[in-house]
Amino acid sequence: MIAAPKEKFWTRLTEILGDAELATNPQFRTLADRQSNSSEVIAIIETVIAALTVAHRVELLSAAAIPCEPVHSVADALNDPRVDARHMILEADHPLDGRIKTIASPVKMGNETLAPTPAPQRGEHTESVLREWAKLDTEAIDRARVGGALGSLAADAGTP
Repeated sequence: MIAAPKEKFWTRLTEILGDAELATNPQFRTLADRQSNSSEVIAIIETVIAALTVAHRVELLSAAAIPCEPVHSVADALNDPRVDARHMILEADHPLDGRIKTIASPVKMGNETLAPTPAPQRGEHTESVLREWAKLDTEAIDRARVGGALGSLAADAGTP
């Protein structure tokens, strides 16, 4: 992904593309101009960068201080060293599946990583919610369950 929304980035990009005159071309001079002519802009950029590896593109653009980042596959994203550095993949105990890997919150407070907690299973808190919030007694909850209002017992037990 290449971001050149400001003229300073666009000018640098045109130099990397080998056609500095694009920076003063009326079709591309401002961001609004480039947006109006986006298909032409994309075609020009793709023609030049198609011959470069992703690593070389990022190197050239980064050296010119043009915001850019490769678009990763899921596998590449998960193997990025920043994922490990930010502790973005955590292991957690799942009540049905045992030990699993999960994605951590991208929001970090200091250097601490909070341990993930599993989401409640279907029906896990049904009775306590009905007692506390709906003020139902055991008999009313049982009638609702038998009548099918609370889902099937198999689903409540966490089985598909």
